[in-house]
This record gives sequence, C-alpha cells and structure tokens, in this order.
Amino acid sequence: MIYRDAIQKLLSEYRKSKIQSEAEVRSKFIVPLLDILGYPSELRAEEFPVYGYGGGKKLPAKNADFILFCSPDFGHYRTRTQRNLGWVHDNSLLVVEAKKPGEMPKENDLGQAQFYTAWAKSVAYIETDGEKLIGRLYNYASKDYEVINLTIDELSNCDKLELFAFESVQNIKKACKENDSNRSETCVNGCSGSKYRRRRWDVGA
Repeated sequence: MIYRDAIQKLLSEYRKSKIQSEAEVRSKFIVPLLDILGYPSELRAEEFPVYGYGGGKKLPAKNADFILFCSPDFGHYRTRTQRNLGWVHDNSLLVVEAKKPGEMPKENDLGQAQFYTAWAKSVAYIETDGEKLIGRLYNYASKDYEVINLTIDELSNCDKLELFAFESVQNIKKACKENDSNRSETCVNGCSGSKYRRRRWDVGA
C-alpha cells in the first residue's frame, strides 16, 4: 500500500493527543490525511456553502466542512448565482465531513455528506469522527458505492484509500464530464419524442 508509512506516521502523531472535539479531528487528522492523499492546500475549501432545493424551494446555505476543488479560485464562487453554482459543479472533487469522536452517524445515515456531494456534484465523500472512516463514490443514478468502512487504525493496510487520492478523483471527474458531454450530445442530435424515450437508456449503457 503506497501510503502505509505516511499513514502510520500520521496515526502515531494523532494518538499522542486526547482528541475531544470535531475541530481537533479536522486539524489533526483530516488535514494531514488530505496532504498524504496529494491535495494541495490551496484547493481545500473550508466551511464552503452548498445550496440545495427542497420541494422546489431554495434551501438555506449549508456549509460543508471541506470541499476539495480542481482550482484554487473557489473563493470567487461562494454566493448563490447560476454562474457560481455551475463553476462549483464543474470543479468540485471531494467532500469531507468531520464528526466529534464517538458521534459517527450510522452507516446508512450519511445524509449530510451525501447532501453536500449531490448538490456540489462532487465525485466522492468521506465522513470520519477520528475513530472510524467511511468513504463512498457518489452515483447520481443509483446507490453510492461504498469503498471504505473501517477504523482509522486499519487505514495503513487499505489499498482502496488510493481511490480517494487527488489524482484518482481528478481522473474520475474528467471521465464523468466527458461521458456526460457525449451522452448529452447523442441525445440532442439523435433523439426526439417517443424515439428519445426508447433510446435514452442506450446512451448511458
């Protein structure tokens, strides 16, 4: 596992402290972990506002603990305009949510991280309380794919952690954007009316 030594060093330092707050989980575990995974600090947005809708109504902004972007320009796109939302959708990579130790939600109740990921159109999300970590790849069409569900002490032996690395997530984002573009172009150019209803599923096959 390519991150084994770095993860073991992180855990050794982390265990020196008695972690008691969400803020400590963020600063002493999540930030160093993101560094190990190759995310430049200038691409890391903290308390970034995410805008969603409920029943057709605009929901108040909710701040994600961390969103990792392709570009360091995210500071210009924090307000709720169509242009800004489009930029976030095009550039968001990974959502990371922190919890206070011992307050990890149930495995089927990661609604907060999933909400941020869905509305920001990120590739994946991680949630951790500094004791346990769950990581999933977001799937807009069906159930999200759970990649990691383990204690942090098991991380150094987890090969799948690499799927959340900066380069890996960037590649997934790029592939998804290209696939969506090709699918949309196919639908616009070749599908209409009842013919569209029959062919739209073939496009995503």
